[in-house]
Amino acid sequence: ELAIQIFNVCSKLIKYHNLSVTIVIGGINKKIEDENLRKGCNIVIGTPGRLMDHLKNTEKFKISNLKILVLDETDRILDVGFEDELKNILKLLPENRQTLMFSATQTSKLEDISRLSLKNKPLRIFANPSNHDDLICDNLNQFYILATESKRLAVLYSILKRFKNEKVMVFFSTCNSVNFHSQLFNFIGFKIISLHGKMNQIKRSNSFKNFEKEKTSILFCTDVAARGLDFSNVSTVIQYDVPVDVKEYIHRVGRTARAGKNGNAILFLIPTEEKYIKFLETKNMILKEYCIERIKKITEKILKIVENNYFFKKNAILAFKSFLSSYSSLSLKEYFDVRKIDIEEFCKSFGLSSMPAIQFSANFNKKTQKRL
Repeated sequence: ELAIQIFNVCSKLIKYHNLSVTIVIGGINKKIEDENLRKGCNIVIGTPGRLMDHLKNTEKFKISNLKILVLDETDRILDVGFEDELKNILKLLPENRQTLMFSATQTSKLEDISRLSLKNKPLRIFANPSNHDDLICDNLNQFYILATESKRLAVLYSILKRFKNEKVMVFFSTCNSVNFHSQLFNFIGFKIISLHGKMNQIKRSNSFKNFEKEKTSILFCTDVAARGLDFSNVSTVIQYDVPVDVKEYIHRVGRTARAGKNGNAILFLIPTEEKYIKFLETKNMILKEYCIERIKKITEKILKIVENNYFFKKNAILAFKSFLSSYSSLSLKEYFDVRKIDIEEFCKSFGLSSMPAIQFSANFNKKTQKRL
């Protein structure tokens, strides 16, 4: 999605110049890419896997005249498992080049790639190096909602009804959760677009294009949409599932209040997570409580829908299990401790009237397991 976005912007920038650009990504007809590369072009934009494929297998893809290599979102490229591909690409490219590396975080893996790609002593440029407050723009309104485990779904439904004529992004922690909630909300009258990492490239590209072109729309997504992507006119970001860390919080809320426009960010919390608000304040992020005058009584209706539909129930169980797995892996246990939440009540927020069979690890104490 980021490659497509950069390609579209680049195409506009070079429209009146004697330059050519092509894109190489999975999900696009490789023969068309082969032909474009054989003809020659000034700018090649691509993802690591497909670019490596062309470097190895596409004849007449000439790279001897390469002048500039740009690595964008380098930390994310490494996070999603492209370290080996990136190292191999660097070995194949001419050493006599300028290299620009962009990254939101500084990691040990990033340092390794830096040593490989930046041959001379690199010039390091830091933007807002230490102050989180500088990373949140003044025109972003930050809110939190405290909702009990069983009422989360009803609260989300009520908020989306309120913002039905706006452009909204809703973040979930897992792909299964995006699948279930998008299917459910589409069934009960919303028009939901979904985007997550397990979708094939064609579906992901279609979701990206459809959400971008709509003036009013709702996108259910994982953190695959949290960084780099620039959707226009997003009025509200809802974090239905908590972010893994403060940096991810910043990336998520950064999808709104862009280009000088106002935006809203709403963080869902359950009562046991309330202390997280104070933690965010220590990072110079001040959240106000978001008030809903009337919560729609939708929970019982959803319980019946899921119970009476095999397809929904199957996906609800998958979503619930993957949510628990994701939640139990969160590092900030002081605020997000899976042993403290009422998991049986949490089932209802997935449309499940009873607890599904789950294999619990040693993380669960005896009291918690007995209650379950």
